[in-house]
Amino acid sequence: MPQFKDMKGRAWGVDLSIGLASRIRQNTGVDFLAPELGKALRELAADPMKLVGVLWECCAEQAERSGVTPEDMGMSLGGDSLSDASEALMEALVLFTRRPLRPAAKRAMELGKEAERLLMERAGERLAKPGLAVELADALEAELTPGAESGKLPESSGSTPDP
Repeated sequence: MPQFKDMKGRAWGVDLSIGLASRIRQNTGVDFLAPELGKALRELAADPMKLVGVLWECCAEQAERSGVTPEDMGMSLGGDSLSDASEALMEALVLFTRRPLRPAAKRAMELGKEAERLLMERAGERLAKPGLAVELADALEAELTPGAESGKLPESSGSTPDP
């Protein structure tokens, strides 16, 4: 069973079954039973709160035995622990897949990780662009200065005499 640790060092196991997938769909709206699993994965990637809700459903029995509330679990997930929990959930999804389809599910997860790595690499390249700080400062100044365009103050209208 895939596992992760939260920020308090507690270990959690993530396992899926048909019954649990049904409960996750009912309580979070995330449907691991739908023919198009990609939709559920996109939802989880886009909404960390939804991801935590799914993780709660996966770990609820363990949490209740330990006296951990949904709020406490949510407060102990963030940063690396949330990334680790997401990876454990993805591993559990692969294991949840029926045996004949499992190699394809595993490959899909690997491709997703590779795409995420490439996306972060590209973002790093964009952030390393020379002059980016100046561009950002100009854009921010333009937003904060009424009537300013690209960091330039508006021209005098001529109705205000020069001193």
